[in-house]
Amino acid sequence: MDEKLLYLTALTMIYLMPGPDMILLLQTGARQGRRAALATVLGLAVARACHVTLAAVGLATLFKVLPWTFEVVKYTGAAYLLWLGVKMFRPVAGAVQGQG
Repeated sequence: MDEKLLYLTALTMIYLMPGPDMILLLQTGARQGRRAALATVLGLAVARACHVTLAAVGLATLFKVLPWTFEVVKYTGAAYLLWLGVKMFRPVAGAVQGQG
């Protein structure tokens, strides 16, 4: 049951993130109307569901076959978050020079 909840949470997060597909949707709705926009929404939803499912199955298979890859992904993710944190607290070079 926990795996299904995790999958649905990931899928919900993917659905809610705006991106280039939002531009496609707005353009389709403006040019071709509501019916075409709803068909685009359905196509995007199916594509995202397939993408999340295949990514989850692929990663689960990789982690099962090569357990050490989970550690690599875990530490790489931690390093990336640390890098983002350091980057967030470093002053922007252009802003500091402009205040002088």
